[in-house]
Amino acid sequence: MLWIERSAFAISVLAGLVAAIAGGTGAIEIAIAAGCISASAPIAGRVVSKQLERSAAKDFEGKIASAELRASVAQAELAALQARLEPRRITEKQAHLLCTALSGAEVFPIGVNHNRHEAEPSCYSEEIRAALRRANFEPSWSGGMTNSTIGVEISGPDCPDKRRLIAALAFAQIDHLNIQLSDDPGGRRGIELWVGTHPFR
Repeated sequence: MLWIERSAFAISVLAGLVAAIAGGTGAIEIAIAAGCISASAPIAGRVVSKQLERSAAKDFEGKIASAELRASVAQAELAALQARLEPRRITEKQAHLLCTALSGAEVFPIGVNHNRHEAEPSCYSEEIRAALRRANFEPSWSGGMTNSTIGVEISGPDCPDKRRLIAALAFAQIDHLNIQLSDDPGGRRGIELWVGTHPFR
């Protein structure tokens, strides 16, 4: 802090002049006091200046650390958003878990449908089909979906097979929603899995 040291120097010079004048007129006590001030002012100015510099540096470091933390949080949020916007995929672990949950019991008919005009749902539904085939299921496809479906929906009658499929999807951490179709309230169409558009696009 240059202005503090300059102020201390000015006080030192002024106190020196007072000391000189007081000494010349015989005011010894004033001369001694002014001389002490003249000698100590630069030292005090330097000490105060260094303390303020250290305080300013610490405050600046704190601001840098805070800015770095905010940037790190923003990068993590951006990475999470990018991950959510990536095309959906069935990982090997999910396929294994789904197969494990469905294996060992009697297979039942499952329809896996998607909108034929949507590339991402089409690829995702094919990966779900492949995972079901690993558990010895033979999913059918009826098509005819509309763009109104978002995410993965499970329709059909409330029965043990449907509950088993829903539990298996949950076990494999595959997001889904249990629904009842308005045009098939009795579930005559059987259990169907509808792969709609990406929920975050």
